[in-house]
Amino acid sequence: MEYDPLHGIMPTGRLGILLPYYGFAAFLLTTILYCRLVEKRNLESLGYGKKVTDYFSGGIIAVFLLVIIIGLCYFVKAISWVGINENSNITYIICLWIGFIFSFPHVFSLFETETKYAVIGIINLYLISIIFSLLMLIRSNIWVACGLHGTWNFVLYGIIGLSLSGSEINSDGIMHFKTNYIS
Repeated sequence: MEYDPLHGIMPTGRLGILLPYYGFAAFLLTTILYCRLVEKRNLESLGYGKKVTDYFSGGIIAVFLLVIIIGLCYFVKAISWVGINENSNITYIICLWIGFIFSFPHVFSLFETETKYAVIGIINLYLISIIFSLLMLIRSNIWVACGLHGTWNFVLYGIIGLSLSGSEINSDGIMHFKTNYIS
């Protein structure tokens, strides 16, 4: 395939965007196998309760919160509607959705931006961590937090077309908004 990760020759474009998200699935599987085989823990002790449907509850919460937040950002002119992205590819959007179920690599982009945006991002990470923790404690199940996180990222990037965690990567999402940076 002519890629050489050891020498910095990595896929670009859509494939390059999808790879980190799917790579996280390997990390997740390795962690679960370690906990099962070495620590002899069952999935429920890791927070994976029997109600996998809680993942969709978290997804509904994410969509609800994003409608409010995007609406407020649009109202105060922090973002602008550009239009529907006619270049969006439904297969790619579906692959993004699957990838976001297992993802966390967008956090590293916080440290590639201006300090003021990184600080805001870190504060936001603490706030969302509190929400995830409360959902986990209330439901005794990690699935609802996973659903909120994965759906949040997918809708924000894959549907609405905004970047994640300050990333400069342009989205091929279905809609197209742009961020209006305020100095």
